[in-house]
Amino acid sequence: MSIRKLKRSKTKQASERLKSSQGPESFTRLLQVAHGHHQSGRGEEAEKLYHELIRAFPARASVHNDLGALYHGQGKLAEAAEHYRRSLSIDAFNPQALSNYGLVMQAQGNMAEAIALFERAIKAGPGDVGALTNLGVILHAEGRLAEAAALFRQVLSLDANDVYALNNLAAVSRDQGEFVAAEEAYQQAIALHPAFVEAYTGLGRLFRKLGRFPEAVAAFEKAAKVNPGHADSWRNLAVACTEHDEFDRAITAYEKVTELCGPDGDVLTKLGILHQKAGRLEQAVACYTEALAVSPDFLPAYESLAETLERHNKLDEASDVARRGLERHPDHIPLHVQAAACERRQGKYRAGVARLARFAGAGLEMAEQRLFSFELGRLYDKGGDYEKAYDCFSSANQAARQSSAPVDPDYFFTRMAILREQFSALAAPPEPVSTLSGRGPVFLFGFPRSGTTLLDQILDSHPALQTMEEKDVVAVLENRLMDPFERYLDIWQGLTPETIKTAQDGYFQEVVNHIERKAGTILVDRMPLNTMRAALIWRLFPDARMILAVRHPYDVCLSCFMQDFQINQANVNFFTLEDAAAFYAAVMSLWRVYVEVLPLRVHVVRYEDLVVDLEGETRRILDYLGLPWDDGALQFHEHARNRGRINTASYSQVTEKIYQHARYRWQRYEKYCEPIREKLAPFIKYFGYS
Repeated sequence: MSIRKLKRSKTKQASERLKSSQGPESFTRLLQVAHGHHQSGRGEEAEKLYHELIRAFPARASVHNDLGALYHGQGKLAEAAEHYRRSLSIDAFNPQALSNYGLVMQAQGNMAEAIALFERAIKAGPGDVGALTNLGVILHAEGRLAEAAALFRQVLSLDANDVYALNNLAAVSRDQGEFVAAEEAYQQAIALHPAFVEAYTGLGRLFRKLGRFPEAVAAFEKAAKVNPGHADSWRNLAVACTEHDEFDRAITAYEKVTELCGPDGDVLTKLGILHQKAGRLEQAVACYTEALAVSPDFLPAYESLAETLERHNKLDEASDVARRGLERHPDHIPLHVQAAACERRQGKYRAGVARLARFAGAGLEMAEQRLFSFELGRLYDKGGDYEKAYDCFSSANQAARQSSAPVDPDYFFTRMAILREQFSALAAPPEPVSTLSGRGPVFLFGFPRSGTTLLDQILDSHPALQTMEEKDVVAVLENRLMDPFERYLDIWQGLTPETIKTAQDGYFQEVVNHIERKAGTILVDRMPLNTMRAALIWRLFPDARMILAVRHPYDVCLSCFMQDFQINQANVNFFTLEDAAAFYAAVMSLWRVYVEVLPLRVHVVRYEDLVVDLEGETRRILDYLGLPWDDGALQFHEHARNRGRINTASYSQVTEKIYQHARYRWQRYEKYCEPIREKLAPFIKYFGYS
């Protein structure tokens, strides 16, 4: 207590000394000393002197504002707010205190009060750039874009070279859909301040939004080069590279984030996902494991690790990860779904159903309902309860429809209608142009769920073949060459030998962006819906051998309806059996036109024949390709297990020995196929089914 009395006495003596010389010059000099302490990081000395000044000069609003700013910078928001209020109680029109207090309210989430304070600051000081900017930032976040833009333009009317206002205006313009204006504002800010990291990252986000991924990557790389310690630049770069399938560059960027910020569960999980996509199982598992060591409750790490292990057929390990995650999060639906998937693949159908059925009617979110219903449907299907299975798949597809971003279901219908009309009128195909040195690819296609993944694995097991699975390489060429699409046939007929050679080179350049080519092997390009592009394939590679995978049309449509596809312009047509049948009929009608008017070199493989006579059908395929027999083709399931991640819906089936329980599956769902009978009857007959 004596010490406290002595401290109060000293403080009182100091205040008396300040009062005895409280002229303006003394106040200014002492305030400058306090500012010096503050700016030099000597917070304790600054705080002490500010308090002494307040005691000696209680009517000085500026000291309270400055002390509030000191606390504000230290993250002591409550203390800062108290001194901003005391400053305003002395001078209610102090723009600086109003603006600073607004920032505290913003940081505390009180946006309405923050807006009111910034508006008062602007009235008190119409040229207060800080208040104008801060208010604009809040209004932007609140979605009041036009008002925010007006404020940033007001700042620019005061100073046309204010790079922060230019950057903020660019961000608002981007969100208003004024992309040209946004790009111009970002570029202007960069021209004025070439080291302005925020402008580069903003420009990168704009390019991402516009789908200009190489430019987005370049902008983020520039930001990281300007300030290598700016973690957000590396994070943005990683996201852009991930979206552009440049996994190794994304990994390098995330590793830089970890170096700057330390281990983080989210970043480590993203690193695991990238290693998984690149086919590096051990690195992926190591990243997920480290993520859980850093953040033991981090759900995405449990989900990703369990999913990775299950897809790589390590079912016991995947089950254990799901169990550990559920011990911490017992009602987490995605982990229950993952555990049930392992039980299904282990033949424990009743256990899987019991696990999931208790959540039926639990008011799940659409994304959870989608996962839950698809897996429960698979379990009922395996267990022989086909009515419940069909109901689950119907529920799952409706949830998928509602939880997915809008996609135009007519995109491919429109394109196929153009192709059918134009090629039906083709009198004679042009003379084939052979400009390729060496052997062209083998093109494997067919409707989704027709057995292309099984054929992919069989062919990839042959030492002379290397498959590339489901990459839009031909689609990229088509979009590049056939523009406008409405003039497809004219452009197709008018392709010159030089253009064809350039397109072939472009094809192989695109291939190496997706796979590392094995020397001396023949490429097998497996993309189911390249069926629609058979005419372009023939025009560019007239000697190419094509393999068409077919399966009973009922089974194909039923299987598409039962799959949890990533929704795109093709898969958006599988939400109902009727939609799937309409899409199948459109694709195969176009195929029949191609077969009638073009001299295609095609070998048809029926799924049902393949699973009954694997060796015989495989020998016929290899004879067609001019290749010798290799016993490895019959061990495709072992090859698939060793191959790593298989990025199709059939990943679990092709790691098993050949089976026939999916052959004519439609007979178990015959009553549900009645509405599509008439639509599919011509194709059932055409492909030799009864």
